[in-house]
Formats: sequence, structure tokens, C-alpha cells
Amino acid sequence: MLTRSFPVSYIVSLRNPLSVAKSLARRDAFPKTKALWLWLIHNVHIVSETAATSPIVVDYDELMDDPPRQLERVAHFLSLKVKRDVAIVYCSEFLDPALRHTRFSGDDIRADADCDPIVFEVYKELRAQSVTFSPPNPVRWKQKASKWQQSLERISRFLLWDWRPPAPDGRWTSKC
Repeated sequence: MLTRSFPVSYIVSLRNPLSVAKSLARRDAFPKTKALWLWLIHNVHIVSETAATSPIVVDYDELMDDPPRQLERVAHFLSLKVKRDVAIVYCSEFLDPALRHTRFSGDDIRADADCDPIVFEVYKELRAQSVTFSPPNPVRWKQKASKWQQSLERISRFLLWDWRPPAPDGRWTSKC
């Protein structure tokens, strides 16, 4: 039996946690804090699982603001060349600015009372990686992932909470 080994590259998609929270509130009636914790859990897991591979991070807002630059970043990362005609079609026919319903900054996260500081810390790290052509240092990312996982483990009893929409009387119900 012939086995082949192919190189694997990861592209991490980043979206501002407040944008995610707003979207999940609108679509699924999630409370903001639940959405923020889900964002955190998923992104810490992504960093942890991709740390050894030196992924590239693409920020959704950066992609919508400057698609050619983000396509160049991804192409550079994958050792590819951008085909100008294909890029033009992608930017004009695939990307739809009308689908971006929110726009938040890192300062908005830091100022939001519902955002735990670790949410801002993880977003800030991922955001910094989303504007460079260089992949993250794998050793540094593993250390960050380990630190964030330990933080999540310390507060895991709070993350097991099963949030439910408000009851008809307006009170939140829950089930642990």
C-alpha cells in the first residue's frame, strides 16, 4: 500500500467576539455572555490545536476592508500567486459588504463590562497575527494556548451553565 504525506496548512478565521455575540443573539437568542464564552472556548481550542503548525489568521473585518491584501497574505502563506482576474471576481461577486451587520474594535471589547479580560487578551493576540505576513511563533503560541486553557479550566464550573432564554415572567432560567 502506497502512503503519501501532504503538507497541511491552516487558515484561522477571526471575527470580533462582540460581532459574534450580536449575531448569535439575533439568530439564536443567546445571551451575550454565553456567546462571548463560546467564542473564547472555540478560539482557545483553535490556537491550541494549530499552534504547532504556524497557521495564518485572517480577520473578517480586514478581509471585508481590504480583500486584495488579505488574498495576498493567504497566497504568500500558501506559496501561491494571486490570479488577478479571479481575485477581482472574488472581491466583487463573492464578498458582500451588506452581510456585515456589525463592526466593533478591540477598544469596544475592553470597555464592555460583559467581556472577561481573557476574551480581550485572546482577541488581541489573534488580531495581531491577522495583520502580519509572518505566521505566529509556534513555541510562543503553544505557551499562550496553554495559559488560556489553564484559565478556562479554572473557571470551567461556570462554563457548564446551561443558559436558557427568559421565562415568560422575564426571569432567566437555568439548568446545571
